[in-house]
Amino acid sequence: KDGASTASAEKSAITVAAAINAVADLSGVHAVVNTNFVGGTTVSTSVTASAAAITINNKAITLSGSGVADNLAADLAGVAAAINAFSGETGVKAVFDKNNLDAGVSLLAEDGRNIVIAGATAADYGLQAAGTYTGTYTLVSRDGSDITIGSTTGNSKENAGIEVGTYSGNNSGANGGAVTGAISAGDLTINGISIGPSLSSYD
Repeated sequence: KDGASTASAEKSAITVAAAINAVADLSGVHAVVNTNFVGGTTVSTSVTASAAAITINNKAITLSGSGVADNLAADLAGVAAAINAFSGETGVKAVFDKNNLDAGVSLLAEDGRNIVIAGATAADYGLQAAGTYTGTYTLVSRDGSDITIGSTTGNSKENAGIEVGTYSGNNSGANGGAVTGAISAGDLTINGISIGPSLSSYD
């Protein structure tokens, strides 16, 4: 639990994992929240010289560049530095690869919280488009036996990030992806045990 997902907390990987872990003693399966990673986007020629406030997890951060194509690496570094100056408040860090400038500026939340980007011009600074990005989790079988995923609503993929089926309990187990909705009763069963609902108070 972190209480820091600023939007759609009921859909966060932290919340889904908490719902799964609440009955882990019955299912024999627990969930581990992964780092939430949101890849950047390619800047067409240069980072715009016009300053703009982009909001990340409810924190407005002013970004700007030089508008000069030859300065792209330095400008993307500046965007990342500006975002990282507020990582203590947002829970989000920015990274970029000087050897792969087409990747833009990526964002990550190590605790798996949602990453919420707002601002119509985010892509001008190498960031992914505005939106709420939920994270992922990994299911781990406590004794290494198979993990059986079921659903009575057909919404396991949409609301829990994982398809109905049987997965190996060895190695890393099954991986749950990003979701579009919150878990409701019947959306997910693990080894026959019903999971959820997922509540924002779990985040």
